[in-house]
Order: sequence, then C-alpha cells, then structure tokens
Amino acid sequence: RSATASGSGTMALSTDFARTGTQSLKIAKTGVGAGSGVVANLYAPVQPRRPFGARLYWKVPPFGSGNTQIFLQSWFVRLWDADTEAAVPRWSDLAFSSEDTPTINMAAGQDWTPLTLSTMRADVNVGHAGYAPEWATHMLITINLANAAAGFTMFIDDLFANAL
Repeated sequence: RSATASGSGTMALSTDFARTGTQSLKIAKTGVGAGSGVVANLYAPVQPRRPFGARLYWKVPPFGSGNTQIFLQSWFVRLWDADTEAAVPRWSDLAFSSEDTPTINMAAGQDWTPLTLSTMRADVNVGHAGYAPEWATHMLITINLANAAAGFTMFIDDLFANAL
C-alpha cells in the first residue's frame, strides 16, 4: 500500500491523534484556502474480477467556524510505473467506484467516523458494480480537500483493504 499527496498539502504520520495505537495519517491543507487543490491518494492492491472492500476511519479536529465539505472517493486504476525521482505512482485507466461527501461543522469538528468502500456498494452505472474491473491493479482512495480552508487538518486511521 502506498500514499501520495498533491496540490498545496502535506501528508505524514502523526502522534497528534490516533484511533488505535499511537499514530495516524495526518493530511494538512497548506494552501491559500477554499478553492486551492489538495488531494491525498491512498492505494491498495486489488484482484481483477473479484469483489473488494476497504474501511478507514477519519477525524477532523475543531478548526475555525462555518461548514466545509470533503470528498472521499474510490476509483479503480491500473498502476503501471512510478516516478522514482518524485516517488509518485503513475497510472492509466480509471473507473469510478463510489463516493461520500460529508459536510463538517468546523467549530465542532468530527470525531472518528468510519468510511466503508466496497464494490458491492458501487454506483450501478459504472459497468463493473460488484467487482474490480479485469484491468485494475489497485483501488485508489482519494481525499479531496479543495473546499477546506488553509490550515485544515484531518486524520486517517485503521485502514483495512481486502478482496472479499
């Protein structure tokens, strides 16, 4: 499994919060605010033509005021190479699987919340509902923070991914 961040953000292990153990994955938006792109990518290998599921827990500590929305999506991809200089996976072929778009009250934050992604819950219009496409090598879980303010942070813990 691997992870990358793009845009104006960072991603690293942190001891600030943990659901279990002593660390979680911290994703922070360092850009200029809402509208500036930050996408964290988590990759898990899949077996073609097999059902697949993943579960993770996410947390947003209180920060500022108002509401913001984050976009949690899953895609099937074929990883074909890695840019060894930048350590960024490169992929071709992309197929949407599912999404969740929670709205967060920033003054209150959001305690550890489960997110379940499964081919069994995939959008029925995608053409491969129920299983990973024949060409897929990985499930890509994207966490898009484009609507969040600069300084926004969230934490990911207890990621589990497996063929069903």
